[in-house]
Amino acid sequence: MREEGSRTLYKNMGSYAPAIRRLLSFLCIGGLGAALNLLCFSALNRILVRLSTGLVVYFVAFAIATELSLLHNFLLNDWMTFRDLRHRHWARRCFRFHVTSTGGTLLTLGISFSLFHFLELPLLLAQGTALVAATLFNYLFHHIFTYA
Repeated sequence: MREEGSRTLYKNMGSYAPAIRRLLSFLCIGGLGAALNLLCFSALNRILVRLSTGLVVYFVAFAIATELSLLHNFLLNDWMTFRDLRHRHWARRCFRFHVTSTGGTLLTLGISFSLFHFLELPLLLAQGTALVAATLFNYLFHHIFTYA
């Protein structure tokens, strides 16, 4: 009886395999995208701070780093993570990915800006924390909107 129950459990877990694979793929790609974002954000901030000061540097570095990591994430997620859900034309998926990611980007911006400018956390810690918080938001809305 116990052996039969474990077989049933294993069989039922097999039905979750695509969802687990998708989540792990999304997290791995997102981790690479976050590393790319942090690297670009840090490098651009250091370069641009020599040319200007204040919020302009922060927002320019944030915007460029965000777009580079977003394109990276779209290309890899579209090719690997959501390949079985690609029912629309590539350009439409890319557009919807950007629309969905705008919410995550605004969430990232709000958290990062607040942690850095109001709570005075180190720049990379503020940005990294914000990226982690936005990951769940992005994953859910890519399922609901981008690839639904």
